[in-house]
Amino acid sequence: MTSLGTHIDVIAENIRIWFKKNSDVNKYFDQVYIFGSAINDDGRFFVPNSLFGSDIDLLMRFSENCQGAVERAQALRNLREAKGDLEARICTTLLNGRREKSLVSVLAITDYELYHSIHKGFDPKIFTMNIFHDALTGENNSGGLVDYIDFAYHLENIEAFSVIRACQNVRNAYLDVSRNGESRLKSFDGPDVIPKEVMRAGALLNYVLNSPQDKDARTRLIDGLTFINKVLEIRKECERLFEILRQRQFGRLAKRPCLEVDDIMLLYEVLFDIARGIPKKSIREIIDGFIENK
Repeated sequence: MTSLGTHIDVIAENIRIWFKKNSDVNKYFDQVYIFGSAINDDGRFFVPNSLFGSDIDLLMRFSENCQGAVERAQALRNLREAKGDLEARICTTLLNGRREKSLVSVLAITDYELYHSIHKGFDPKIFTMNIFHDALTGENNSGGLVDYIDFAYHLENIEAFSVIRACQNVRNAYLDVSRNGESRLKSFDGPDVIPKEVMRAGALLNYVLNSPQDKDARTRLIDGLTFINKVLEIRKECERLFEILRQRQFGRLAKRPCLEVDDIMLLYEVLFDIARGIPKKSIREIIDGFIENK
């Protein structure tokens, strides 16, 4: 199988069968697009069975009924469990089973991230200039999925968008599980209460919301940890996660619970919700809303 059409047909057909079969996935996600080397440059650089084989890049959008942190974390957990079946299907039909590392790389995003072209790799034009093949309908979006980027709005909300990008990046790592079960996102049992990257995200949010005059607060890790603890403490749905952090902070070292990958993912999704609530509506959002309601 060498032609682009054959590759896309095989991949898309497997995705359609898998997506329709998995109600625990399709009730949380409503769009699945193939992008990247499988379709760029007529697929000539898509070599999935080489030593450093190409990945199949998918963009999966959370559905409208999956907007809260807990719901998204559950959606990602379901997708993580179901993704192995998709990989096995594609490996069998496309590669005769020859692939040990993860084959499918998933970019899971909300409509808000797509609308504002927020990308984990600081490349907003990926959503405006790339080709996206709709795996569910078979249609190509050769001009991207969005048609406008407000760079000034990105700059104005740099702290909030940085946290959103970090969450998007962790989603990608969380969903990256090899065929032998090895996860790219690792559980955390280090000397700190939580990973420093999470504290940095908390510090950015705390700076914007509580300490905009204190420039040092933007990178002060202890402020980030304090902010996160306060956020979790008042959220009933995060009671278990708050207790884990409390035990890690004040419990005996030998008995501190580990922060599992599911816990880390939920923690980032909670911070995502806070970051999402910080930016005021952009001019584009106001205009689009006016047109929609007219």
